[in-house]
Formats: sequence, C-alpha cells, structure tokens
Amino acid sequence: MNSSDNDQASGSEAYATRRFVTDALPEQDRLAVWREEFGRALVRVDIEPLADEPIRVTATLGKLLDLRSIIFEGSAMRFHRTRPMAASGDGSIGLIVNRDAGSHLSHRGRDIMLADGEACAVLTCEPGMIVNTSHLGLLFPRAALLSRARAIEDAVARRIPADADALRLLTGYLDMLPQRLADAAPKLQRVLVDHIYDLATLAICPGRPADENSLSATASARLELAKAYLRKHYEFPGLTISTVATDQNISPRYLQRLIETTGSTFSEHLSELRLQQAFALLTDARYRKKQIAEIALRSGFSDVSYFNRMFRRRFGETPRSVRGRLTSAAVHG
Repeated sequence: MNSSDNDQASGSEAYATRRFVTDALPEQDRLAVWREEFGRALVRVDIEPLADEPIRVTATLGKLLDLRSIIFEGSAMRFHRTRPMAASGDGSIGLIVNRDAGSHLSHRGRDIMLADGEACAVLTCEPGMIVNTSHLGLLFPRAALLSRARAIEDAVARRIPADADALRLLTGYLDMLPQRLADAAPKLQRVLVDHIYDLATLAICPGRPADENSLSATASARLELAKAYLRKHYEFPGLTISTVATDQNISPRYLQRLIETTGSTFSEHLSELRLQQAFALLTDARYRKKQIAEIALRSGFSDVSYFNRMFRRRFGETPRSVRGRLTSAAVHG
C-alpha cells in the first residue's frame, strides 16, 4: 500500500489495522504525510529526519478496543514530544520496545540507551524524545494501568531488560494476537486486551505483588507461546515437553498443567499437529511418490508402526488407504 487509506478488520470488527508505506509517495511529500499520519493522528509528536535523503517508512498502526499500537521501521528519525504537544495529549501511558541496535530515549530528565529488545514506559502527558529506526509502540489508557498498579507512573523512564520475563511474554502474546482474534467474540476481545494490560503492568512494575488477573495473563501468555513453539517445531522427532518448557523458562510439570487447560495433554496436542501434517502431505499431489515412512518422518514420527496405529485411530483408515483413495479419485476425475 502507498499510504494509510486501507483500514481493515483483522478477524474482528474491533481490531482495525492500517498499513503505511512511503515508497510510492512523492519524495517531497513523504515527511508531511508521515507527520500527519503518525505525529498527529496516533500520538502528538514532532518528527525530524536525521539524514538529508528522503525518508523511508513502513508502519502498521493497530487498534483493538482501547489499545493502540504501531510497528515502525524506517530511516533514522527523531520523535520529539514538546511541552505544548504533551499538554494537549490524552494522558496515555506508552511502552516503547526498541527493535534496532541502539536507541536514545530521553524522558523525565533521564537519558536512556535502549539495546535491541529493551523497552521503556513513557507518559504522553510529558515531553520526551526517542531516536531510532525500528520499534514497537503501545498506547494504554492511563486508568487501565493505574487500576493495576497505582505507582506505575513512578516506574516510567526506566530501562526494561529484553530478557525480563513479563516483557518477553507480552511481546510473544502480541505476536499471537491476530491468530487469537480470528474468531474472537467481543467478550474474548476484552479478555485478550485485559491480559495485555496485565502483562504490560508487570513489565513496567516488576516488583508489584501479583494478583489473580496478572497470574491468569501470565499463564495465558505462556500457553500461547508454548503452542506457537509446538506449531513451529512439531516436525522434530525428538521434541519433548522438557524441550518446550526449557524454551519457556518453566518446569515441564507446569507446562503440562497449562496445556491440560485446553482439554488435551502435551502428547495429544503434539500428535494432533503431526497427524494433521501427515494427512496434508498424503493428500498433496507433490508428495504422491513419497514413501509412507518418509511422510511419517517429515511429520515428526520416527516409528512408522506407531505412526500407522495413531493415524488409523485418528482418521479411521490407514495412511495407505487415504493415499490410494484420493489418488484413485484424481485419476478417475
């Protein structure tokens, strides 16, 4: 897309995203359009390029209920909120997650260098500045975070390490958000946003006592990240619950309890992913000449006999009969 005129729903009327790309805009218009799109529409800031050449921006602006976000990547520029701009702001609490080699952030009299993956909370009602080329920005209603931690404003303008557990869970949960919203009812949308607020509060105020809501948000985020890890690595035959638990920095027993909340065990969830993959490969014409044993291995099964038993139990017929039936249908079709 050339500019920002493509509002769209992402699986839900309440989740709107807007794509902004400068490449096809006239060079002389890019800065003015970008200033209007981001520096006026989303959050009041002034934008100053740090090089003489035309600016380059790729950004996705999102809104889910009362949560706003931006994923920004482009040429180096300074985002500066002046005192007049801060005075006319909406009082949101922002969280900036840096995604370049090093960003300089200034807020509340503090100068902070953010490495890749590190974050910092800011107040939109106070002046501030950041220089970088890539970041994830989140804007939270002030009341939503204050209700979770009354001292949260005292924790802004402080560096949040990239390996902080709550920050890692938050960014991972956000990555999963479009999938979770595919068929999300309004009530579930509210739950998802509340989980994000809980995780953001934990990231900004790591020392605050955990309550039931924050524990629920943490568990939900850990479960989503574990399921995402399984979807990415299920084809590896040696994958175990300990492997996934280690990636999530939790115990295998705790991970098993999390997965059991979905109504299945770790082994059942992993087997289902592998069996669905095997069925897809068996019914794919490109794999028609592959041996059943190779299909099993590609799907994560190292024991062909076990694969055959599990496949028949799941689909009611053997892998060979599925392939034969569909091959026959293709020939006579």
